[in-house]
Amino acid sequence: MINKNMGNRLICLLVMVAMGSCVDLTKADLCDVNGSYEVFIRGIREDTQIGEVIYTINFAGTPNEIILQQAANSFFDFDPQTRNVTIKAGLDRETQGEKLTFKVSCKVNTTNAPTVDITVNVLIVDVNDNSPNFTVNTYYLNISEDVPVGQNIVTNIKANDSDPGQNGQILYDIVQGQYSEYFEIEDKVKTVIRLNKSLDYEQLKIMTLNISAKDQPMNEPALTSMCQLVVTVLDADDSSPEFTKKKYTGSILNTATPGTKVNVNAKILATDPDVTINSPVKYSLYDEDNVFEIDGTSGEVKVKQTPTAKTYSLMVEAIQVDNSLRKGTAILQIRVLDSNTTSPPMFERTNYYLSVPESTPILTTILTLSVKDNDIDDTVTFALRTASSIFDVNPQSGDLLVKKSLDYETQRNYTLQITATDDTHTATATVKVTVSDVNDNNPSIVQKEEIVAAQRQNGAILTTIMATDQDESSKLSFVLRSYTDLFAVSDEGVVSIIGLAEELKENSYALLIEVSDNGIPPRKESKIITVEFSKLPVTGGVIMAGGQDDTLAIVFGVLAAIMFIVIIVLLFYIFRKREEFENLRRQQSSEHLSKAKLNRSNNPKGLAFKSNPPARNNPGLINIDYHGNIDETSDQGATTIQENPFNDDRINYGYVHSDSETDRDMDEIHIETSVIPYDAYKTNSGVYRNVDDHPINNNYDSHNYENGYENGSLGTFKDSISSESINSESVNSKKALVGGNNKRPAMHMMSWDNNGQVPSVASMVCIPTVKTLQSFDNDVEIVPIEEKPEITVYF
Repeated sequence: MINKNMGNRLICLLVMVAMGSCVDLTKADLCDVNGSYEVFIRGIREDTQIGEVIYTINFAGTPNEIILQQAANSFFDFDPQTRNVTIKAGLDRETQGEKLTFKVSCKVNTTNAPTVDITVNVLIVDVNDNSPNFTVNTYYLNISEDVPVGQNIVTNIKANDSDPGQNGQILYDIVQGQYSEYFEIEDKVKTVIRLNKSLDYEQLKIMTLNISAKDQPMNEPALTSMCQLVVTVLDADDSSPEFTKKKYTGSILNTATPGTKVNVNAKILATDPDVTINSPVKYSLYDEDNVFEIDGTSGEVKVKQTPTAKTYSLMVEAIQVDNSLRKGTAILQIRVLDSNTTSPPMFERTNYYLSVPESTPILTTILTLSVKDNDIDDTVTFALRTASSIFDVNPQSGDLLVKKSLDYETQRNYTLQITATDDTHTATATVKVTVSDVNDNNPSIVQKEEIVAAQRQNGAILTTIMATDQDESSKLSFVLRSYTDLFAVSDEGVVSIIGLAEELKENSYALLIEVSDNGIPPRKESKIITVEFSKLPVTGGVIMAGGQDDTLAIVFGVLAAIMFIVIIVLLFYIFRKREEFENLRRQQSSEHLSKAKLNRSNNPKGLAFKSNPPARNNPGLINIDYHGNIDETSDQGATTIQENPFNDDRINYGYVHSDSETDRDMDEIHIETSVIPYDAYKTNSGVYRNVDDHPINNNYDSHNYENGYENGSLGTFKDSISSESINSESVNSKKALVGGNNKRPAMHMMSWDNNGQVPSVASMVCIPTVKTLQSFDNDVEIVPIEEKPEITVYF
């Protein structure tokens, strides 16, 4: 390699001579890349994505030392700062080549530094991205049926692959399927096929094969394409002529002269089975006695000399004109008859006329022919002289059969010639068959499904149904089977709207129209016409699709009924359980109360109670029972509710219960005044065990107190203490819980105020005659305690 510094010095000398100065070109080395001004980027796949960085060019100079600029390019971008090369357009090795080039200019960042061009070469690697491509989609091949098995057949099948190298190498094969067993491709690189199975034109005339073309990449998935090969089997002259019968019979009189035609039961005829070739044949007769001869073209047998034997067995041969190796044979047996003892067969009539419906099944006997023959030993044989593919005759019975379906619309009349022979004489009859029409065709509708866009307008014509019937004199009728209240169809097949616009509530209607003929029985065909209207505006609720609203309504109705029944059952169950609970509670209450009643005394002395002094800051709970027992608990502020011990019909204390409907039950006790324990007051008079001991007992009710003092009265809602009471004043009502002579004014319950003081008289209710505290007690020295006592009341 030439030293760059030395080269630069030489250039500098030349420039100095020319200009008198020189630039230090050694700085241009900052633009080289690994000691070169050319870069090769290898191994870039053609399917690399746009925007991908494929390489970073390592220039010697830094961004501050050199200035880089990329030349115009369509496929790559170069970033002068990062020195990255990025793909900006799709790559394709097949069209763009295996190498793409662009240039980057480099200049040292000095005033007089030259610009250096760096060539960047990007080498593209091929990717198997192209499938093999056949020149045509379908290929055709003609093969004669006489091609021997194992023979190779060259085809014109050809596929190309744009990928180079191994990616473009193609292998051919026959795809497994129908007819694939007939051929194979031995050399997969070529499209030469080998015949593996013999062909027969009469059995198989055409076959279709699928051919595949597959490329062969090294490390990538292979790509495959397909084409079709249509093989046509050609008919070859591979069949010998065949006679219509293997054995023919004939007869001749013993007096027959040369040239007399032998009466044969059927025409001697041989044909070439090779349909497409159908070579003509030539007849020959092998007769050792040389009594008979045959016409080589027509196959007629004639007498050559007068017969002397009674029977002759001859061999008839048919030889292909174009290939003498193809020949067929048949037997002709001729009987010689005595002319004085024979009579010909005779049909009952000469002409027969038949009318046969076109629906007659195959192999149905439509006529049985009979003949009369006076010769007892003769056997009569029937034959159909007129060639027909529709009819046939039984040789022994004379039955005329239908061997193929009749069709009135195709052919209506047939004329048949039928022979009857006894091998000596032949009789002929003519049968004329007329095919009668049967209603065997359905009406044919041009378009069985149709969509019609229409406006909601009464009388509007939607469409006309086009239908035909192949049966002659058939008349078609049209019947609408759906939405008959909104649409109609005329006898001519015109479909129209008969409903009012407001009745057409659906956006689409499917009309089922039935088309029938007038046959017996009639044949029918149907057509569906979908009528589409513009959508109606939704005015409220949910508009369900036609045909579903009734079903949904029924479903919702059933669900609602089920829910209603469930709710009724649940309510009945709840009320029943509640009633059972109430009965149980009443029963338990009654049992408990009965026990309490059984334990109490019949002494009607009244309510008795006692109390121990409660704590100053913790008032006691005084429980008052029927016997006057007192239980003191420590629960603060509690109230105990128990059964009413006064509710007992056996104890009325000499009073009669009121039957007034306005009276209340005795099950409740009403407190109309305060009950103040005796120890809640301080009195100078002491403690009185009985009212009679009090000095002023004439001013009080004759209630019995035990260790206590009452300021008021205790009674039931049926009691009436004063004339102002809201309760009944009936003489039959109880006046008090116990008997007494004095009445006191009715008073409501008085309570302590927040300061523990008895409220003033003015704050009391229903005490019109009492104005001072002394109205409650004459002992003015009794003062209430500071704490509020609590009582237990039975209900």
